[in-house]
Amino acid sequence: MTLCSDKTGKYIVYRFGTKNNIELEYPNTKDKSSWNKFEYSYWLRGGGIENEGIDLNYVAFTIEKTKYVIYDTYFANGEKYEVGIRVIDLSNNKTLKIIGKGKTQKGTLVDFRFDKSIKEGEELYD
Repeated sequence: MTLCSDKTGKYIVYRFGTKNNIELEYPNTKDKSSWNKFEYSYWLRGGGIENEGIDLNYVAFTIEKTKYVIYDTYFANGEKYEVGIRVIDLSNNKTLKIIGKGKTQKGTLVDFRFDKSIKEGEELYD
């Protein structure tokens, strides 16, 4: 899975699959309007284990009746770090969770925290 923008920030695109076999690419049109199709939400509570610190980051988009949520989460209690994708069928709220390999991650969703190009959302998924 990749979530990336072009070098000048003109568009954002999600791709799922391999380099030679892209199973899903969204959106089809790669221009400034693509930023409005994604939503970034987060929650941060510092203080480490003593304060049960958390850092939750999500980028979500919807295609027809399916919501895709890319997540990057950290829970200080137990030092639990997880990245992946949740695929939510909006017709029945069933969720498929695809857990990513943190060691293969390049970049972070935290970068969207201060990026005004992407819509700010309020929904948390954990």
